Formats: sequence, structure tokens, C-alpha cells
Amino acid sequence: MLYISAAILSYAVCSVGANANALGFAFMTEAQLAEKTAYYGQEYMDIISGYFSHGYMLPLLAITAFAGGALGGLLGKAVLKKHFAKSGWSNWQRLP
Repeated sequence: MLYISAAILSYAVCSVGANANALGFAFMTEAQLAEKTAYYGQEYMDIISGYFSHGYMLPLLAITAFAGGALGGLLGKAVLKKHFAKSGWSNWQRLP
């Protein structure tokens, strides 16, 4: 059914949005970097800044979050299908 595929797709997209806190580190200005260095320490900020100095890290984060969300949605579909079929609450035989 189309509505289940749309639900899995929307769950995958929401999983990408959950990583929005990484955008602050990816697009940090020098003033923000100095402020966070004073708070967290130089060693920590060197490690975090090192991750986002590579151009591939942000797209890789988005792709893996989307894939993980899609796999989680498919796993959830399988678990709920089994659960509702056992309880008799729904006719899950029609689902693909």
C-alpha cells in the first residue's frame, strides 16, 4: 500500500533532520569556534573541527541517517505487521 511506503519515506527524512545539530559545527564561524573552544577546550574542538573539515562528512551523515531511517521503518513495518496479524486487529494480508 502506498501509505505505508510514504510513512517509511517520511521516517527516513525525519531521521536526516535529527542530525541538524551537526550543521552548527559544519558552518561555524571563527568567533563561534573561539567561543566553543573556551567552553569545551582546545582538544575537543580540534577533534570536532577535524570531522567537518572534510567535504564528504555532511553528505555522508545525511546518507547514513536516511538509510538508517529507511531500515528502521522497514523493521517497524515487519514488527507491526506480525503483531497486528497475531492480535487480529487488522487485515495485514493485503499489505505488500
